[in-house]
Amino acid sequence: MKKKILLVAGLTILLAGCSELPQQERKKQAEAEEFGLFVDKLAVLLKERKLEEKEKATEETSSSSQETTAASTDVSAEPVQEAADKSQYPYMVSLTDLATIGRFSTNGMNTPNNIDLSFITESNGVVTMSFNQPSSNIIMYTASYRQIPTKSIRVFSAGTNEIRTVSVNSEIILEYLASAYGGLDQGNLYVFTNSGGGLSLATPNYAGNAASGQEDVMLEYLP
Repeated sequence: MKKKILLVAGLTILLAGCSELPQQERKKQAEAEEFGLFVDKLAVLLKERKLEEKEKATEETSSSSQETTAASTDVSAEPVQEAADKSQYPYMVSLTDLATIGRFSTNGMNTPNNIDLSFITESNGVVTMSFNQPSSNIIMYTASYRQIPTKSIRVFSAGTNEIRTVSVNSEIILEYLASAYGGLDQGNLYVFTNSGGGLSLATPNYAGNAASGQEDVMLEYLP
């Protein structure tokens, strides 16, 4: 009788152990499928935005052509100069310059190790944050890019953690969370030209380990 009880108990434990693995695999598969759905949804959203931008650009081009025709009869009409933007935003970084970099990185715990920036237009972009530690999670946002009046921010310098103040005009606005994992909602990002002539990305201090009086200091990411 005891042998039968032991045999039944052993089979129960064995079956429980066998069922646990498939459950874990099913959970991972479900998470992967959920993430895939988010990516597909994001792709559709970006496609729709691109179409809207194209239609808007076509309308603006048509309107501009009509205005140009009317202005050709008026000798007082003045062309718009792109240089005016640079004078208004002396620390701006263009989307063209940003596209040559794409990825910014840092070494640290509890912060994204890589941040990828991809923009089709100023209002049509994606920011992807990936972690090496403590896990391999990926966070994706739709985002927009704009120039703002000059402001000063403080950053922990990459490599030294020395605090310095920099001036910025270029802001990345995180809009909609488009991934299956939780978001980092502490604020927007900034791009600026550093003293070495390269580009830097400033992000909120996602690690949250700032000392008193340093809560505003952002993290510096480099290409």
